[in-house]
Amino acid sequence: MTRNTFSMLWAYNMTEFERVLFIDSDFLPLKNIDDAFDCGEWCAVVSVRESQNRFNSGLQVLTPNASLFAALFTGGSLGRYGSYNRGIQGYLNEAIPDWCTA
Repeated sequence: MTRNTFSMLWAYNMTEFERVLFIDSDFLPLKNIDDAFDCGEWCAVVSVRESQNRFNSGLQVLTPNASLFAALFTGGSLGRYGSYNRGIQGYLNEAIPDWCTA
């Protein structure tokens, strides 16, 4: 993974906000998505192209947390977590294995 791959992780460090909705540039909401903020502390959508036990990191609703940000950023920098696709989506799926219950 390149250094720029980790740019999406900065959403986890936006602690001045109660909730953050991260949407990749290739997502196109077709209707109001305000209800997304009603999910738990962290949620994402199931990846339709991959296994049902993986999430698509291109749409995440999260509660910013500086310590989680540090763990994710440091873990990736040190190679603590792998990536099944050599990208941020694979990395986050490895780093947050219990995402279905998060």
